[in-house]
Amino acid sequence: MTSAQNNDQRLLDRILNDQHRRLAPEQPRDDFFTFFAADKALQDWDLDSDEILDGIVDGAHDCGIDGIWTFVDGRYVTADARQYLTSRAGTIELVVLQAKISPGYQETVFEKLHFHLPTLLDMSRDEEELVGHTNAKLLERTRRFRIEH
Repeated sequence: MTSAQNNDQRLLDRILNDQHRRLAPEQPRDDFFTFFAADKALQDWDLDSDEILDGIVDGAHDCGIDGIWTFVDGRYVTADARQYLTSRAGTIELVVLQAKISPGYQETVFEKLHFHLPTLLDMSRDEEELVGHTNAKLLERTRRFRIEH
């Protein structure tokens, strides 16, 4: 973060550094920040660390998405959750995370999300067209949202 930080930024930076040192000192700071941001964004769903990591898709060809989690009736949808889902869902929630450790967002982040999300979530998408420029983990996680009962 920049040297002209306000008090909130300084406090958040200190919390992040303390948590990083305590929980995952061997992990690169940017990777830990993505996990930290996901943990805070998903706190209402009470996910464990493995479930949080399961939804992180950050990396090459991530289409501007650092994490994506699908919930059906408040339950996190994992690869093996299909067998537990009822045929009629009351609510389907999709949490998409874009986390930056820098002090501001660049417009290109939002442009990437705006461009890619409709295609990734399209029920009739052509997977072959996506394979060349979308990472495999992101494709699999968006399949969970498109689950057919």
